[in-house]
Amino acid sequence: MPTQSEIDIRRHSAQTRSRMVRIGLALIVVLAVILVAVVFGLPAAGVGALCLAGGLLAIAAVAGVLWLIRLILTRAGYDE
Repeated sequence: MPTQSEIDIRRHSAQTRSRMVRIGLALIVVLAVILVAVVFGLPAAGVGALCLAGGLLAIAAVAGVLWLIRLILTRAGYDE
């Protein structure tokens, strides 16, 4: 077991936050599709899943652009 000085709290916090976001998004998608399937039927659930996927793709695109901007600024020397 690592000693207290070997544990990087910031990295652990970022990793935990990342896991929680991924699990939360997966739960939202799965539960939303199941709920739509129960209430409106399977064809509506398919359309709902498609719309959720499109929305998540848009969010991922924005996050990717922001990550790219941060990478460019960091390499150009404009750190924080």
